[in-house]
Amino acid sequence: MSSRRRDASLLIDQPKLAAMTKLDRRQQLISALIGLSVVSFCMCAATAYNGVKALDLAKTGHTTEATVVQIDRYPRGDIVTITFDTADGPITTKCDQCPDGMSFGQHLTVRYDPDYPATVERAGSNSYRGLMVFMAFLLVAALTGTAVVGWRLSRQRRS
Repeated sequence: MSSRRRDASLLIDQPKLAAMTKLDRRQQLISALIGLSVVSFCMCAATAYNGVKALDLAKTGHTTEATVVQIDRYPRGDIVTITFDTADGPITTKCDQCPDGMSFGQHLTVRYDPDYPATVERAGSNSYRGLMVFMAFLLVAALTGTAVVGWRLSRQRRS
């Protein structure tokens, strides 16, 4: 009797199985669409936040001369430490946007946030533009992903 049950369990209504498979695919595509939308929104929000901070630094930051006081050389790039004077006294901080190949004692012009002087960028750099381009790329990728998933869902509904 157990062998008959095993054989009977293999007999599945094929149209019903096909309908369940289509439903599962739709659910997977909808889940992918929701996941893509959430991830894209979070990445765009983070990029927009950093872009606003960079734009604010470009508009309200103070420009001054800095001196390179330490260079840590690594295969992937140099970590440059600079010092410069502010109204509250001298500040020593890392310069993320300093180019590789700088030398000890070299002078460069930097822009810093007067409220948080450790936030520094090279004067003349437009880091906010790069962030805005990255955000536009993320937006295009999210819209393309949404369009592809929507097209697949509409194609599955017709079949």
